[in-house]
Amino acid sequence: MKIIDLTLTVSDKIPTFPDSPQPNLTGWQRNSQKKYYFTKNPGLSVSAAKYLAFKKISLVGIDSPSIDLGADSKFSVHQIFAKKGMLIVENLANLEKIKSSKFHLVVLPLKLKNATGSPVRAIAFVE
Repeated sequence: MKIIDLTLTVSDKIPTFPDSPQPNLTGWQRNSQKKYYFTKNPGLSVSAAKYLAFKKISLVGIDSPSIDLGADSKFSVHQIFAKKGMLIVENLANLEKIKSSKFHLVVLPLKLKNATGSPVRAIAFVE
């Protein structure tokens, strides 16, 4: 069994945001040191979010700083997922290393009281 670390390495230039697995590989992590990383990032469309909510997906992950498009100041996808109780994991790294469609995702948040999100340690167990 192979273990893949999916956690983006945090540096002083990358802030940590509080905040069945469905990871989305966009390749955006390669822009993590660019000025536009947080403003032009890819994300899910509202129709994609509604589809995943309809399919009752429990967790959606992305290798982007937000599940919402960088230009979406209303955080439409966050709102859709929150209403359905769906978890969001953002800023994932190394998704391209998962070569199998079958894997176990482990997401370990901090135990915070009265918080709506947390930095996490995310790993994938791949057969």
